[in-house]
Amino acid sequence: MVPDLSLLLALILGLAAMDAQGAAPEEPVLLGIGLTVFLTILMVRGVARRAQAAVAQGQAELAKGALLWTGGWSLVGWFFVLEGWSWAPYVEAQVGGGWWMAQPLLFFAPGALMFAESWRAKARIEASILAAAGLPREGALESPVRRGLRRNALALVPVTVLLACIDGLRIAAESSVPWLREPAR
Repeated sequence: MVPDLSLLLALILGLAAMDAQGAAPEEPVLLGIGLTVFLTILMVRGVARRAQAAVAQGQAELAKGALLWTGGWSLVGWFFVLEGWSWAPYVEAQVGGGWWMAQPLLFFAPGALMFAESWRAKARIEASILAAAGLPREGALESPVRRGLRRNALALVPVTVLLACIDGLRIAAESSVPWLREPAR
């Protein structure tokens, strides 16, 4: 299975933002992030509702095109979280460096919420297309998020391992234990 292109682009944007240096914003970032995630989820659900209505009216081709927009809105929302609200410098400034993987997990949490909703919306659209065509729904009992994670494991697993190693080396370099600190530098 091939990973979603929108998720791959989101991972690249996220990794680039984590590496960028910048001052932590002083405005209420969490409120802005929450509103951005909320509006993105509303947009994705709206696309799914319109696609399901198109299938009900016999326009299944129109609904197939909507499958691209679910991931697209999540990518747009993730871009606004990163660039509009300076999420990476904020996470770096607020989360202490002593907890292993705390910064990467918190950093990618808004994106995970938005992409999980896009996977749920895709599953609803696909189910309505299959039901309209009278075809059995394969994997209907499986969670759409689990299916999305499995489909995108080719991208998610190496990124997670890479982030875990980088964060582990950072913690080892900041450690007060000399035999652990020296090899990490």
